[in-house]
Amino acid sequence: MEHNEVMTHVKTLPDPTEITSVLRSLSPREREVLSMAAGGLTTTEIGERLSLPKARVNAHLKAAWGRLGGGLARSVGDRSSREAGQSEIGRLRAEFGLSQERFARLVGASPRTVARWEAAGSRVVPEAAAADRLSFLADVRDLGTATFGPDGFRRFVASRQPLLEGRRVIDVLEGEHRHEVLDLLHGIAGGGPA
Repeated sequence: MEHNEVMTHVKTLPDPTEITSVLRSLSPREREVLSMAAGGLTTTEIGERLSLPKARVNAHLKAAWGRLGGGLARSVGDRSSREAGQSEIGRLRAEFGLSQERFARLVGASPRTVARWEAAGSRVVPEAAAADRLSFLADVRDLGTATFGPDGFRRFVASRQPLLEGRRVIDVLEGEHRHEVLDLLHGIAGGGPA
């Protein structure tokens, strides 16, 4: 979505609290990267300042613009960002290749809540803790699919990784050390060992 399109949507929002809600759905890193890009920095410059690979900066920008553009567009009735009636949360779950029960454990919610989110589609705004986990999972998905492709990403999620002490990626994502998965993906994307 182009910058002018976003501004058009912002101008037509009926309630400014909707903008706040969409902005709060961004992770702190997404807000930081988006702010730097809005300040005129290139992805290379942002990466240098934050010690992130360019691919990671691009993944954060893509996720932020997707959520901002999608959230703002939905708030004014534009449903073009949804695919065949499937919610963003449903797509994310499908891209991980997980059941609602397993996905619920990843985001710290009940399977019933995940089912409700998926049924509500774009009208859902998860609570802050779940939104942060969903944002994190979207970051993992973005970098994982950019590195391995969609099918390779699903295999990666199910695999045991030597750099994760032989643990399965999905099990690490459920635990306290889930950021190790993103660190591993950064290393692989940067040419490190798989």
